[in-house]
Amino acid sequence: MRRLCSFLFVSWLALGPAALAVVPVPPDQIAYSGVLDSPGPVDLTARLYDAGSGGTLIFMQSFTGVALDDGHFTVNLGPTGAASDSPTNPLTTNLREALTGDLGAGAGRFVEITVNAEPPLARVQLMLVPYALRADQAATADVALRALDTQAVDGVDGSVVGQLFEAWNFDGGPPSSDPREGTGDVDGDGQANFVDADNDNDGISDTNEVNGGTNINLVTPTIGSVSPTSGTDSQPTLVTITGTGFLPGLTAKFGAQTFNPDTSPTSFQVTLAPQPAGAVPDLLVTNPNGESALRARAFQFVGTPPPVPPIGTGGCGIGPELALLMPLLAWLRRAGRASYAVHTGTPRACTTGGQ
Repeated sequence: MRRLCSFLFVSWLALGPAALAVVPVPPDQIAYSGVLDSPGPVDLTARLYDAGSGGTLIFMQSFTGVALDDGHFTVNLGPTGAASDSPTNPLTTNLREALTGDLGAGAGRFVEITVNAEPPLARVQLMLVPYALRADQAATADVALRALDTQAVDGVDGSVVGQLFEAWNFDGGPPSSDPREGTGDVDGDGQANFVDADNDNDGISDTNEVNGGTNINLVTPTIGSVSPTSGTDSQPTLVTITGTGFLPGLTAKFGAQTFNPDTSPTSFQVTLAPQPAGAVPDLLVTNPNGESALRARAFQFVGTPPPVPPIGTGGCGIGPELALLMPLLAWLRRAGRASYAVHTGTPRACTTGGQ
């Protein structure tokens, strides 16, 4: 069978003007046209390759009984093709996936047509057409932002929405256009950062974090209390720290003593080793994300008090004279006397060996 020509026209299916009012859904078929000098109808097989010759077969679709109008024919490629074409197996059955997005990006796509059982026609490259060009522009963020200027959001012109986002501070923190804000959702609470007054949900408002020099997108610890606030210079002291925003893996430092305690979000404990009396170390709590809280002079070490002398009848304690009066004092209490006084004479020095 003699074939007259091998030109073709490829275009996306028509997109009505009304569809442009909403976000368009890309069509998943391609109209393919050609001219043959054969009498119809004919069986056609279309194969999609990634090169003008050789290359890799990506997609295949067959058409039976295609009518010819004075040699002209048109078929629609897609949306679904064959799963295999020996010896190539398996194949991509979805035309949109076979095209790998916009036709102008990446490797080219070439259509090869076989008529009935004859050798295939020369391959023809698919080219960008109006819809693909539009999609190619919309794929870039800067073009998408410019598109906002020409579209309406709930009846409000896009330029108004853009100016509100740039100029208005919705949450009292940094401006909406600040890189720390934007449309992300750091804490996953469903509120975009630029309208969330506490981006990281650590209980500290973004405004206070900015004023305090901490990161509005990282959980910052706070120190509420330290108990006890003092200990002796001779014994270890168990200390409880309460607060907020304590993350697993935090580090606590009392002066030169460093701890990696088990912690809940609101409390942890450490045991301080004794230090010389008068030492008043600061407490520094640091989360694994680098955010920290400082409590100056959080703890004080004091001297160990002297032991209390035992009460006895000789040696270090009450003198023997007072010891002899103890039964009388007990009797007076039992007798209900309102008051009494005891004079023990001249004070004596306390010794450890009796009188």
